[in-house]
Amino acid sequence: GRATVERAAFDLGALLEDLGAMFSLRARTKGLAFEIAPPAGGPHVLLGDEGKVRQVLVNLLGNAVKFTERGRVKLGVRLRPGPDGVQRLSVEVTDTGPGLTEAELSRLFREFEQTAAGRALQSGTGLGLAISRAFARLMGGDLTVASRPGEGATFTFEIPVEASAQAAPARLSRRVVGIEGAAHPPRALVVDDEASNRDWLCQTLQAVGFEVREAVDGREAVAACQGGWPELVLMDLRMPGLDGCEATGLIRALPGGPGLAVVALTASALESERAAFLAVGADAVLAKPVREGELLEVVGRRLGLTWRYEAAAAAPAAAAPLTAEALAGLPAEVLSGMREATRRGDIDRLNELIEEAGEASAIAAAGLRALAARYDYEALNRALA
Repeated sequence: GRATVERAAFDLGALLEDLGAMFSLRARTKGLAFEIAPPAGGPHVLLGDEGKVRQVLVNLLGNAVKFTERGRVKLGVRLRPGPDGVQRLSVEVTDTGPGLTEAELSRLFREFEQTAAGRALQSGTGLGLAISRAFARLMGGDLTVASRPGEGATFTFEIPVEASAQAAPARLSRRVVGIEGAAHPPRALVVDDEASNRDWLCQTLQAVGFEVREAVDGREAVAACQGGWPELVLMDLRMPGLDGCEATGLIRALPGGPGLAVVALTASALESERAAFLAVGADAVLAKPVREGELLEVVGRRLGLTWRYEAAAAAPAAAAPLTAEALAGLPAEVLSGMREATRRGDIDRLNELIEEAGEASAIAAAGLRALAARYDYEALNRALA
């Protein structure tokens, strides 16, 4: 009952890009098609509580990917006027998972309730959906579900929003791709009891040049630090047994412990819990779900790293209109592959093919790249038809 709404300007398109980066790999690993369908037009800078919106959508997408074994997961977003004349942000997360029975639907949003699929996976606490609905209602909206056994589920998250006259906070314009001048790969320990959280953090750090090990709870983390191996510890707060606060205090007391970089990660909205993390020696506390750029900025500053960034795209080429004439010179197999990647929402494969297309037409590739960066699948389908 202590959570409050923090309203500020945020970029809806940037939020959707973050979600795409976070879940496309998880979905592809399971052989699922993954699609984000953003609202038409844009850019959309809204006034609202971005942190809570992110937490709700991460929970819904995380469940959809976790419980879907074949088919696809889609996130569709609309901005529309409500019956009271106030603009509504309406998000639908649809999956082709096992679906829900009437009995499961009746208790789905209760605290500590789990579906049959959740119990079978022995994963989670049964709190995610209860908290997500509470956040939706706190923001003046709601979270509902429609489902039938064997036919998947559609969760609808809708809240009132308004366009912001302010610009959204500036974001890092280029992605980190490596480390400049490092004598050896920095060593990181990722501590989290959720495998999906560890996977994303490990992949993010390994992609830029870290050597990474994992721990599933606080006791494993303390044991891993006793030999002085890591230089960086990413520490979850809530874990069974020894939690993140207790583990951080024990790590700081080890020989060499004061010199480690410890970055705490927590989904808690309570300032008291974040303060407790800092009091036991965490260098920084980041809110889950953390953005890649935000994480690397803090890690780089704490370890004194100099990042190497991807090359910036040429602005004139990106601004060029995407015409039928520009696409006409592309190889048929590349066009066919891009149509299929767009249909399946496979953004990584689409980007690979766009780079191939650039060998035949830099103008076409620039136009396609701009649409892919916005996850504008409708425009891609029209262009590639």
